[in-house]
Amino acid sequence: MKKKFGLISVFFLFVFLFLAACSSDTTTNNNNNNTDKENDNTSSTETSKEETPKEGGTVTVAFNSEPGNLNPVIWATTSDTNVTHMVFDSLVIPDKELKMVGRLAESWEVSEDGKTYTFHLKKDVKWHDGEPFTAKDVEFTFTSLADSTYDAGAYWRVDPIVGAAEYKEGKADKIEGIEVVDDHTIKFTTKEPFAPFISGLFIAVLPAHILQDTPPGEWEKHASNRSPIGTGPFKFVKWESGQYIELEANKEYFAGAPKLDKVIVRFGDANTMLASVLSQDVDITSVPVAETPSVATLDFASLVNQDALSVYYVGFNSKNDHFNDPKVRQALAHAVNKEAMVASILGEYGEVADDVFPSAHWSHSPNLKVYDYDTSKSDALLKEAGYQKNSKSIYEKDGKELSFLMEVPTGTKEREKSGVLANVGRTRCENGNSFT
Repeated sequence: MKKKFGLISVFFLFVFLFLAACSSDTTTNNNNNNTDKENDNTSSTETSKEETPKEGGTVTVAFNSEPGNLNPVIWATTSDTNVTHMVFDSLVIPDKELKMVGRLAESWEVSEDGKTYTFHLKKDVKWHDGEPFTAKDVEFTFTSLADSTYDAGAYWRVDPIVGAAEYKEGKADKIEGIEVVDDHTIKFTTKEPFAPFISGLFIAVLPAHILQDTPPGEWEKHASNRSPIGTGPFKFVKWESGQYIELEANKEYFAGAPKLDKVIVRFGDANTMLASVLSQDVDITSVPVAETPSVATLDFASLVNQDALSVYYVGFNSKNDHFNDPKVRQALAHAVNKEAMVASILGEYGEVADDVFPSAHWSHSPNLKVYDYDTSKSDALLKEAGYQKNSKSIYEKDGKELSFLMEVPTGTKEREKSGVLANVGRTRCENGNSFT
């Protein structure tokens, strides 16, 4: 039996393979054009620390794929979120130490029993169309995550809240544990103390006055996906399909107007981005790991390497007839030579991670169980799970081959190479529909 599995949607079901990638960003200084780009701030890391940010100018950023939509709740790719993070705000946001601090929230208190969170919202916030931001927008956003028509993977954020399950199942008209006290105060009550609850609130708040008449299941077709209205530091201006998205500074931004006048977001594959670097058409982009030595020699660009807060991973659909057995998942984990994958794909810019959090994250644990590369363990686990090799040397159980369809992200060479799992030699894995 072959079934698709989506790397994003099943992340919270099961995660087994991680390549913790270091980002390799190149910042270009186009000395031939000083009117449209703020080049002086990008000459080097040391210099930029000493300089005072200058007012005005346009920065052009290039991503490896075009966004699918600009609704931050139903996003599907990192290109979507790279743009929406500039247009929308969330209740809380990680600071430089990755601890949650208020953004749209001015402050909050937690009850002694750890189950009631009272948030006090900032009062000087407006949507980009001039409408006031209120607690109703917060209620609308988090209620939408439990809507029965919503299926984009963020329900876990509200699942701990009293009444969320009943609302999702159609047994209630509202979520009991979400209470609007007044325009700038909202309460969340959870069924039990839940340590990650505040972190789960790190998701963009949506404008109720624009989306409230459309069920979340129909948001993918909503016009605002291509002309979003947020509360963030930059306003949406236009989207030229296949070319770029233009944003302009929100001069009335409650946290202080951006220093820039505009941000231009261009998109293309890794080769296109590299060409943009060489032609000095972009200010900030990422480059393939294999190209970093050549980019480092460019006198008009600064190559910045830093630990990324992300991982490459393979996610299993645990509803699959094979993958619902943990021994099968463990067997595949032992069947993949992760050290060799990192060396081949990321070189010195990556490391094997056996945690959902990369080593740069404060909550990373170095003491988790490691599934080392061991084909003997892999074989033994599959046999314990009831699998035997058939005449084609493919493991099968009850006449069904251990066969599955794998979806591999595209847009960067590193992601595409991660499809090496298909060659583990113990299953029949076919690369399925690629996605960006």
